[in-house]
Amino acid sequence: MTILFKYMSNKRNIFSDGFIRLTQLSALNDPFEATFSYGGLEKLTQHINDDLIDKPRFEHNHIKYVNENKYKIGVISFSESKDNLLMWAHYADEHKGLLAGIYYDELNRFESNIFQSLFTSDFIDSQSLHMDLFYKGVMQKVNYRKTHRYTNDIFDNDYSNISLEGSERILYEIFLGKSDEWIYEKEHRIILRLEQSDRVIIHDSDFLIKMPQFQSLVDPGFITKGENSENFIIDLYKIDDEFSRSNLAKKLLPYASDPKTIFMMKLDKRSIFQCVLGLKTTYNKDNILDDYGFNIDIYQACLSSNKYELDFKDVYTRY
Repeated sequence: MTILFKYMSNKRNIFSDGFIRLTQLSALNDPFEATFSYGGLEKLTQHINDDLIDKPRFEHNHIKYVNENKYKIGVISFSESKDNLLMWAHYADEHKGLLAGIYYDELNRFESNIFQSLFTSDFIDSQSLHMDLFYKGVMQKVNYRKTHRYTNDIFDNDYSNISLEGSERILYEIFLGKSDEWIYEKEHRIILRLEQSDRVIIHDSDFLIKMPQFQSLVDPGFITKGENSENFIIDLYKIDDEFSRSNLAKKLLPYASDPKTIFMMKLDKRSIFQCVLGLKTTYNKDNILDDYGFNIDIYQACLSSNKYELDFKDVYTRY
């Protein structure tokens, strides 16, 4: 059994209704995200295109496609470690936050995912003949490195299926590399298209003016004002019609350039396995044992008596 951990400054609504953020490029904290060696990818592209039998059909400008579409990608990050002091300080509000422990079936990793119902559709624009080759909710380890992708490794991977995979293969894999300065995070990622989001929260007062045109595409009840008068909630997961959902999701993509826009995925209840409360948190088990967190183990982080480490004591056990 594999448990991966999501560091959070507050409990958000992961334990109440199962939503977790799918973070777009504009909101990621590393300015080197999705960077790559242009020269290296040009060489790789030339090599790939030279080997193609049916060039007019399959020849791609991978660099152009990546630059035009990297803003349509979202990332959900997890860590192998629940006791990293730096991550508690950086991502969990200086130990005032908490962790969600997510169960992931490592033995069946290509056939399962952690979501209630992962949306895939042929109506999502893609250069892959089978988009679900990539965006199917699979956990991937981050590759920590000294140099940008394709700098020294352009021929280290098998691209024999690139005709089938298209430029989507390149777009997907550039989100799996980070500087080795981040290696302490022991990060695993799920990479998805933002059009697969289950919910989108827009923080833009001007959206009220545009709201009727969006509501005309689907049942108006799927688009509502949040508690804050400038927040608007679009529940894509409630839309049954595949074309309508894809169409609305596509029209929301321009909002991804605003880091305040929040794209979210709805987790399967069974995937939320643990909660770890921070040293300085004000949360307790009653805050956690909600609709989605009713059947989880809860632990409290505490100081080790003789090492610069965290210990963990049981607060609540489901059995």
